[in-house]
Amino acid sequence: MTMRGHRFRDLKCFSLTLQVVYRLGEEKIAATGRQFIALMTLPMFSTNWAEPISLLANLRELSFSDCSISGPFPLHEFHNLSRLSLLRMDSNPMISQIPIQLATFTSLSVLDLNNCQLQGSMPYLPQLQYLDVSVNKDLIVNLLHVFDQPWPKLQFLSITLTNVVGTIPSSVSNASSLVNLLASHCSIRGSFPDSISNLSHLKYLDLSNNYLNGPIPYSISNLRNLQVLNLNENDLHGPIPKSICEVSSLATLLVTSNNLDGSMPSCIFKLRKLQVFDITGNNLKGTLSFRSIFLELNPVWISFDSNFLDIKIDINYSLTSKFERLQPLGLQRCNLKGSIPTFICNMTELYRLDLSRNNLRGSIPSCIFKLPHLSFLDLSNNSLEGTLPPSIHLTQEYPFSALLLWRNKLRGSLPLPPKMSRVLICRIMNSLVKSRMK
Repeated sequence: MTMRGHRFRDLKCFSLTLQVVYRLGEEKIAATGRQFIALMTLPMFSTNWAEPISLLANLRELSFSDCSISGPFPLHEFHNLSRLSLLRMDSNPMISQIPIQLATFTSLSVLDLNNCQLQGSMPYLPQLQYLDVSVNKDLIVNLLHVFDQPWPKLQFLSITLTNVVGTIPSSVSNASSLVNLLASHCSIRGSFPDSISNLSHLKYLDLSNNYLNGPIPYSISNLRNLQVLNLNENDLHGPIPKSICEVSSLATLLVTSNNLDGSMPSCIFKLRKLQVFDITGNNLKGTLSFRSIFLELNPVWISFDSNFLDIKIDINYSLTSKFERLQPLGLQRCNLKGSIPTFICNMTELYRLDLSRNNLRGSIPSCIFKLPHLSFLDLSNNSLEGTLPPSIHLTQEYPFSALLLWRNKLRGSLPLPPKMSRVLICRIMNSLVKSRMK
């Protein structure tokens, strides 16, 4: 079974996982439900590792993910692969540029070169539908040049953790078919451009951990298909525009650690598909109630920590079973008053609960300590009274187990740490106790 014997000239899909193949030390052909995948031994450190593949003129899909391939892109050896539609070479230390000649591969629609230590600049490849060059910190992505020409077919673009130059230009609308745009940790500067709102097919937009400033544009409502909007860790200011409530498809809204201010649009809580909503670390204001937050939502993630919100506890409100999916609930510094509502105990999937820095009084409902997935509990800086149970169950579902109860009016002895906890942080009445279990 050899390449030189032309046994594989008609293969349409060729996939290599060298780390596995070399361990087996044998040739193998495996059938998938769609096409053939050929696995065969090649010299791992050979400089002409791609030479045999040049014989496969009918090859459609080629995957060399995580194969320890290094050196320049084998453009010469690929020149005969005119029918290639998919090329995955991600997670290889290529230390190479992306050859502009790839633009001549007119059948190529999927190109995955993430985490390849790429250098140079991102070329113009208008035939692509899917392009992933993320996690290449030395790859220069000049957004003005990239979008200067149309990308009529591009639906997926990831430039996360690359070296982006400049702001997002108005010409981003030249990629009018974009469905997914991932551009976090890129040092992108400037304002959030109105022109992004022209990407009417967009479903996933991640611009987190950049240096974007200015307001979220009112025209965000034009993104009627948007499902995920992640703007965490920027320098955005102004209000969350009410127009965002017109994006009925929105399932995830993340705007943590910005400088957003103004009133929280109450209409957000009528977005019935919204499952993840995190506004932690802003300057948002407004008065809300538990009933208004949870009446129409079916959330998995809610965090309003560190704003200037005033959230009212509805004493007679009974939470429905649909909130059993909620995992973190963050209401730090939300001016909560009165007792901790016992309906929180119905949130049986909670692993993180933060009600710290409020004005809560009374005893801690014992059922909270029985939540089966709870790993992080912060009730510090309140006026809670009473005693704690003799032992507390905390899981390992958060990065560490934590029980924070300091600056309350609790009395009695410290509870025993859970037997399975590797680290338990327990802070009560201005004292800090750390216990590390073996």
